[in-house]
Amino acid sequence: MTKTAKLMAALAMWILFPACDNGGGGATIPGVFGIDLTTGDRAEVTALEGPDALPRGIAFDPVADRIFLVTAVRVIGVDAATGDPTVIADPVIGAGPDFSRLEAIALDAANNRAFVFDSPGVILVVDLLTGARTLVADADTGSGPDFAAGRTAAMVYDAVGARLIVVAPALVPDGDAVVAVNPATGDRTVLSGSATGMGPAFSFGGSLAIAADFAGGRVFVAQNSTVLEVDLTTGDRTLLHTGPPYRSALATDIANSRLLQVRGGALVSIDILTGAVAILSDDSMGTGPEPAEPRGLEIDAARTRTLVAAYVFE
Repeated sequence: MTKTAKLMAALAMWILFPACDNGGGGATIPGVFGIDLTTGDRAEVTALEGPDALPRGIAFDPVADRIFLVTAVRVIGVDAATGDPTVIADPVIGAGPDFSRLEAIALDAANNRAFVFDSPGVILVVDLLTGARTLVADADTGSGPDFAAGRTAAMVYDAVGARLIVVAPALVPDGDAVVAVNPATGDRTVLSGSATGMGPAFSFGGSLAIAADFAGGRVFVAQNSTVLEVDLTTGDRTLLHTGPPYRSALATDIANSRLLQVRGGALVSIDILTGAVAILSDDSMGTGPEPAEPRGLEIDAARTRTLVAAYVFE
């Protein structure tokens, strides 16, 4: 595909995924928004503009104080202090396989690379310096169950274990599962699923989020109306929290024995030991715009605010 054709493809994605309307005639602003963990105040960190503006995933490098976003066909770096964005990879920038519709990102900051999950059921690695893309895993690359095409996903990178932990629906033939992916080979191994581990069944639907506690050997998975703790050794699943169905984003705050979750415009804390929920920010706590349709959550370097990829009503 020529550079011109790639640019036209990006413009087409903008037409297919425009900024939303809130039904009352006001436009929406997509981007990254910070939520103060003490006051609940909400503020824009950076707004996304132009073609393909809707964020679809977020990762954070606390050492560089830098945010990384994926939209459908772009990888973007954002200075967390200034909000200045830089396109790292898109249909024009960087060589390698074209993006179709990116669904998730996981960061390997030590090696200046990010892994992205693309909707055809493909994992790519992106060089954060050049934007170059290389295939990591798909139906023809690596062994193990195949990722289903056209589905969402969520993932995190385990730097110590040198592996990706991917939450993906409808794997072939395993169904909804948590999977380890070897970035060097593309091999995929089910860690928890219908035939691996005990406990409540996964039921992913279209809303997924993952947060890791690798020191504790576990991840937390938010799926529509529940949050599950998943043991990465046994695959066992434990129900931590149940609530109404919602799209949510999830982050771990292990120092305070809690998960942080953005859902329905609110930021809540979920106690990992008891499952108790406390509201940290909503329409009655804190000022500023309320994030809608969250697509990822991180805690900043100072650990005083969360960073959520979402959009807000103007």
